[in-house]
Amino acid sequence: MIFTCDNCKRIDSFRSFYSPKEYGKIVQELNDEIKNGKLILIVQSCCLSEVDSFIRFAPETIEHYFGCPVCGQVFVLIVRITSHGGYGLFDKLENFLPG
Repeated sequence: MIFTCDNCKRIDSFRSFYSPKEYGKIVQELNDEIKNGKLILIVQSCCLSEVDSFIRFAPETIEHYFGCPVCGQVFVLIVRITSHGGYGLFDKLENFLPG
């Protein structure tokens, strides 16, 4: 079951991207949501605020998980880095049990 409340239903989920510029835009939007208390960062494979400098030395995958502080809906931002560039997505998770 995917939860949605008034707080998180306005978040534009399921976005895929292929360029660093698109990724940077999503990271900035998510940082703003965190600063405004609309999302909380649950798990991260690198610091979200340092992702621009980290990405050059990153492993194959960078993951960040976010939660809605009101209903508990979990969102994921995943980036796969390949020798030819990379791609990623931001979406709601249907079945996620932290721990």
